Amino acid sequence: MFQSIRKFVMIIVFTFFVCFSSGIFIFVPSSKGLISIGEPIFFLSALLFGPSAGAFVGGMGFALADLLLGYPHYIIAALAVKASAGFVMGKVNRYGASINRFFSTALSLLLILLFALVGVIIYSGDIYLGYVKTFFLGEEVLKFGGLEVYSGYIPEWFWVIASIIIAFFIFRGCSKDMRDYGWTGVSLLSGCLIIVFGYFLYETFILPQIFKVEVDAVANFYIHAGESILSATIAFMLNKLIHFKSHQVLHAFPEGKASA
Repeated sequence: MFQSIRKFVMIIVFTFFVCFSSGIFIFVPSSKGLISIGEPIFFLSALLFGPSAGAFVGGMGFALADLLLGYPHYIIAALAVKASAGFVMGKVNRYGASINRFFSTALSLLLILLFALVGVIIYSGDIYLGYVKTFFLGEEVLKFGGLEVYSGYIPEWFWVIASIIIAFFIFRGCSKDMRDYGWTGVSLLSGCLIIVFGYFLYETFILPQIFKVEVDAVANFYIHAGESILSATIAFMLNKLIHFKSHQVLHAFPEGKASA
């Protein structure tokens, strides 16, 4: 009973965290690359809490964010695409069958390689780190001064070094537990595919037909791809760190002594 209540509270916390942290972002003007803090939190929630929770956090979290940020025409996409991605990621990650160690390692390497590529290609150069301080403005947020923005710079080598560090972190002790993370790699990559193609279809057919809103779906395809890959890799790393810390606690307090 206590575990169920605790999980419910954590799901609600993650949902609101996704909602409000979606207004915190990194933007790269040269490539139009954009990533919000809410994305990796969403990916992580699907890994930690399973399919139903992943669907709820993704659907409701981003639907509320779209409403608050002034993009109500994207609420349906959040409820459909993000919820579907969250459900599939949670479901695949909970799949119990064993996976070939080589396949598991290859998937993890692919995710890290994609992380490095999108970092170098999309998220390098002059950047703006900021947050939305005035809600409901949508595309008019700049016109009315609704953003607080700070400039910075991320060199290409940053992503190369970050990828090497993440690879070392993920593959540390891989001889023992790498296979356990195989379905996590499949889960995250499947979520990326659902988000990228789901939003592409939504922006190509639904937005112009139903909401009469025209956007560059092809350009946004690359933006969504970059944001999803970065978010998935961050979630992969955080998920492994959480499990690593949990195992440390269990070893330090065997036979339930951790709760004493």
